[in-house]
Amino acid sequence: MRIRAPFLLLLLIVPSVLPAEDIQVRVYSAHPPTALTVSAIEGRLHWRSCPACAEETGQSLTVESAKASTPRATKDAEKEFLITGIYRLQPPDGPTFSSSFPLRIQAPVGGLIILVSMPIEQYVEHVVMAEIGDFRNPEALKAMAVAARSYAKRFSGQHSKEGFDFCDTTHCQVFYWRSVTEGIRLAAEATRGEYVSYEGKVAATFYHENCGGTTAAGSESWDQVSEPYLTVHPDPYCVSRGLSWKMTLTRDQINRALLMLGFEPPQNWLRLEISSRNSSGRVRTVNLSGGNPASFPLSGPSLRFAVDRMFPWNKIQSDLYDLRNSGGRILFSGRGAGHGVGLCQAGTAEMARQGKTYKEILSFYYPGTQLSSSESEAWQKRSDERFDLISTGPDG
Repeated sequence: MRIRAPFLLLLLIVPSVLPAEDIQVRVYSAHPPTALTVSAIEGRLHWRSCPACAEETGQSLTVESAKASTPRATKDAEKEFLITGIYRLQPPDGPTFSSSFPLRIQAPVGGLIILVSMPIEQYVEHVVMAEIGDFRNPEALKAMAVAARSYAKRFSGQHSKEGFDFCDTTHCQVFYWRSVTEGIRLAAEATRGEYVSYEGKVAATFYHENCGGTTAAGSESWDQVSEPYLTVHPDPYCVSRGLSWKMTLTRDQINRALLMLGFEPPQNWLRLEISSRNSSGRVRTVNLSGGNPASFPLSGPSLRFAVDRMFPWNKIQSDLYDLRNSGGRILFSGRGAGHGVGLCQAGTAEMARQGKTYKEILSFYYPGTQLSSSESEAWQKRSDERFDLISTGPDG
């Protein structure tokens, strides 16, 4: 009698794919509400008022920030609600959002801190939803998905000192809660796990709306950014789309904007002049002259940030401009929108329209980089009638 013994391979108990990276996003970060109602959309909410507290359930929960004038202020400020379920967020003012991702709410004086935890892939979908503008071509959407994912991996923990990864504003990446379109979902899924890398590290994939025909070096906007793939180069694709703008500011408006940002402009200054430009042609420094003191140098990005924060309806859209003084007014004439570093969204849309793939688009805007994938390193399981093999390579 012949006994057939199957070949046995000792198996490690691991998931077929490693757990996805989670991102903690602070929502309502620009205008924190002082109260928020969380309502169940399906089933019931489950929450704890502290990590060690007993779980409670209900159809809704209202959380209010601590009030400094009450004796309970310190105790209220230490509260932290951990909430799960399918819910809707309803502040007294502002948009309502729906989600099923785990929610954490802290209640300090001055406004609630509302944090949502989600896998990085879902985060990418909602960022692309916010950032795409008029993107329709699948290759443009894929390029944007990879850029957003790379940025998230590179700068995860940008707000770590505050207890989360990203805010939901342009300080990090804009994040919209509204339902993701099928095109964006497919683009994120098609590039799942892919990111831009340089010499084995995740690349700093900055992006912007319109470079005005010439991209900028990273150091033009941020002194500490000197990556060799964030370079100055012509962008013929963006030129074909174009974006020119004009605007007028008074001296008083500029004074108010600078004061709000912590600068002290000279008294009774008369002229705003461009004193130097970067290699991309963008304004590097400006000077307020004719006042007391007679000269007041200022970086171009600082002027733009100050004005855009003070007068969001009347923006200096980029640092690629000329200006003219006329009486008490300064006339700006420029092109492009945003800092100009990295991927140009207008150029991306045009490249995709011309038949370029998302890989070609990323290579053009981040020259010298490679496309890597975290999915390729995930554990995968292959089976037949005799054994199960778990490896990091599907062809192993």
